Amino acid sequence: MSNTHPEFAGKRVLVTGGTQGIGKAIAARLARQGALVHLNYAHNDEAARETQHEFESNGHAVELCKADLGVPEAIDAMLDRVHEKGPFDFLVCNAAYQEKKGFFGTDLDLLKKTLGINIFGNFQVIQKSPAR
Repeated sequence: MSNTHPEFAGKRVLVTGGTQGIGKAIAARLARQGALVHLNYAHNDEAARETQHEFESNGHAVELCKADLGVPEAIDAMLDRVHEKGPFDFLVCNAAYQEKKGFFGTDLDLLKKTLGINIFGNFQVIQKSPAR
């Protein structure tokens, strides 16, 4: 595939929720364009390792960044690790959490967890990314 977006070549990109689904597809596209992708994931080590292997077997530079975005300290640690090699150039906030329980099946704890990841976790990643 030709490099149709050369602005990504040699750039460092952090993709939250980057080892499965839409995040993985976005990361794969960026990797094909020559970016070094840092793939954040929360719990599924097997899927993360499979994604890493897939990217590396296709000659793409990839690093895994395990951090639950519902845990502020985990976000800080992840950003510290990613920034050890300098700042990253692009951020894709793709991580999200949901349980399909419907409005009346959703209790306060589930709502707090969902908002903690989808809103507050992504907010923290965005806010703290350039400050390193």
